This record gives sequence, C-alpha cells and structure tokens, in this order.
Amino acid sequence: MTTPARSTPQFSTIVRNFLKLLLLRLQFAVIGRLLPGLAAGMAARLFCRPFPSARRRALAAPTCGADET
Repeated sequence: MTTPARSTPQFSTIVRNFLKLLLLRLQFAVIGRLLPGLAAGMAARLFCRPFPSARRRALAAPTCGADET
C-alpha cells in the first residue's frame, strides 16, 4: 500500500523555528541600521511581553492552599 503524495512540503519544527528566528534577526539588523528608535521599540514590545501561554499556566498552577485574590 502506498501513501498519497503531499501537496505541500512539511518542514520540521526545528527548521520552522530556525527560519522564523533568522528572519527576526535579519529584520532587527536592517531596521536597527535604518531606524534605531523603531528597532528599540520593537525589541521592547517583543521582549517585555509575556508568553501567550503564561496566563493559562499561572491559572493552572496549584496554589497549595494560598488565598487567591
């Protein structure tokens, strides 16, 4: 039995993450040279924002009897 051919190539998660980070670094390199203030603002928003899953993880964490206010 043969498997059907895929219409789109499937990249591994490592490759997708590597390409995403590479493009992000390239973006910061170019914008940092042309508009350093904009690059600083982008970096602040990127690195000061919590992960999207942080709130879900915090709500799912056990409180061990502590009061939740």
